[in-house]
Amino acid sequence: MISLSEGHLSNSGDKTTVEPNGIQEEIITLSDYYNDWNFDVFSRRVMSSQGGPDPRVDDSLLNGNKFDNDIQELNSRTKYLKLHIINAGMSGTQILNIKDHKFVVIETDGIMIEPYVQETLSLAVGQRYTIIVKIEDNEEYIHIINGCGKMMGYVKKSMWFMKKGKQLDTVPMNSNIEIKHLPGLNKHERYHDYLPHTRQNLQYYEDYIESITLDYEYSRDIMPEYGTRLYLINGLPFQEYVKQPYKFTYKEDVNECLQIIINSIDHMRHPWHLHGFHFQVISMGEGGEGPLYLEETGSPAYQKYLDDVEYWGNQEGEVPMTRDSINIPGNSYAVIRFIPNRPGKWLFHCHVEWHMGKGLGYIIDVATTKSTTTSTTTSPTPLNHSETLSNKVTTNKCKVIMIYLLIMIAINGFIYFTL
Repeated sequence: MISLSEGHLSNSGDKTTVEPNGIQEEIITLSDYYNDWNFDVFSRRVMSSQGGPDPRVDDSLLNGNKFDNDIQELNSRTKYLKLHIINAGMSGTQILNIKDHKFVVIETDGIMIEPYVQETLSLAVGQRYTIIVKIEDNEEYIHIINGCGKMMGYVKKSMWFMKKGKQLDTVPMNSNIEIKHLPGLNKHERYHDYLPHTRQNLQYYEDYIESITLDYEYSRDIMPEYGTRLYLINGLPFQEYVKQPYKFTYKEDVNECLQIIINSIDHMRHPWHLHGFHFQVISMGEGGEGPLYLEETGSPAYQKYLDDVEYWGNQEGEVPMTRDSINIPGNSYAVIRFIPNRPGKWLFHCHVEWHMGKGLGYIIDVATTKSTTTSTTTSPTPLNHSETLSNKVTTNKCKVIMIYLLIMIAINGFIYFTL
């Protein structure tokens, strides 16, 4: 028998065999929606002199449409629904629940994990999951509940998988469901729970060659050189890291590990995504611990970091949660480690598109060499905001908007030619 209690899937010894024709595989994309075109929202409501980082969410999309109670067919022979779930939105955490069901999470951001049972899923922007839902013989429908995060609440919608002949007006409808009260809702990253499957052949990155600390916050004043308020990382917006990225030289025959400490000086959650690599999540706060600095050994963040390092050291053969996107709480921190063994300029950024345009991004420029060559790391010099740069306002602002427009064209072109 397979136990479906919350936590890691336990197996008493009996193995359940599922015939290929008993599995129905589907993709569900979740997104926020804005009545205005993205470029107009960006230029008028985000990058203007009075623009803020979070424009109002007008609606939500499930698989690209705005309709509530969308119906998909549930095959009569389906024993298991295999759902690939993607937060493809611009902003906001997505919540997903399958009413009166528990499901098994088997994949996070392309990494197969030890099967983990839960009731409600929380997806940061850019995160991907694969889950398995068991369909009982007498079940005629599955009710999926979605909450799209917005300021001070959620846009709530439903989606149904129904067998042929079943009508929506014959099923019980509950309009009083509150997203924040869904069973098992937990918006913190489950970095102790989503453990990579042993078949991934990963190892715990216990040691690191270099540690860098990134503090990010939203600027209180309009930056004259950009004509708007921006997010700053170590005193600089993303636009400056484009010009002068952080440089790291990787020794190919040593397999060096890089550690990054990300400190949220901001009060909001931010979904951070690394291009080109999966990383191990060594430690994370839950909000309120404050930033982590390795020299401040008395801070709550440092104590939690020490506890997590000790925890992983005692988990023989276990590897921390490994993925490419995490949701970092406000006034808190995260510690990640990865092997930067691919040369090139790699983007590390907040996956909220508006925040990325507002400067919340970083670039790691990786070069590779043999161990006989000395490693070099460099960081950009903080921007001197006391300079008079009013003549650059329009030029820099146009550059930011043009970069954004080119990114959107590339994304739309990719979707058009591949779907």
